[in-house]
Amino acid sequence: MSTHESDERQHAVFKIGDQRYAIGIESVQEIIRVPKVTALPGTSGGLVGLINLRGNILPLFDAGRCLQLSTSIINQAKHVIILASEKGMVGLLVDEVIEVCSLDEVAEPEKLLPSADQFDGSVEGISIYGDGLVIRLNADQLLTAKAVHYFQSHPEHPVNTPNMIVEGAGAGPKLE
Repeated sequence: MSTHESDERQHAVFKIGDQRYAIGIESVQEIIRVPKVTALPGTSGGLVGLINLRGNILPLFDAGRCLQLSTSIINQAKHVIILASEKGMVGLLVDEVIEVCSLDEVAEPEKLLPSADQFDGSVEGISIYGDGLVIRLNADQLLTAKAVHYFQSHPEHPVNTPNMIVEGAGAGPKLE
């Protein structure tokens, strides 16, 4: 896509701290307020814990930690973006969801960032948004790879079942 070319895709624009990010709406299942979070001891890679979404157990990732920014404090003012892909569903903890809108691509990250490869494909592009910029993220690259890695490296984890993120057959095990 060339500079300033219109992107017809809709994006969910959200904040982590003062920075704005966006994820393609095709990856967004829904946006909810923070439910009760069950913390998991000894986790890394941005995994905060587990949430119960209408009987489905989902891993919850802190967007700030996933992007190597600050860690969010979990409270009811935050939002969780439920992301769905062929690998399954995960929650992404963000400070605020601003809106859903179309964004024009200004530049590909490789052209602006000297070490864009360090993002493992999680940065899709950069767009002008209001009086600033918004970093467009690739949801599949950002989260599902982290979720798959966590559950593959922790086979003893109680929610590591064939129906969880690893196999991608569904949202996760149902609570009875």
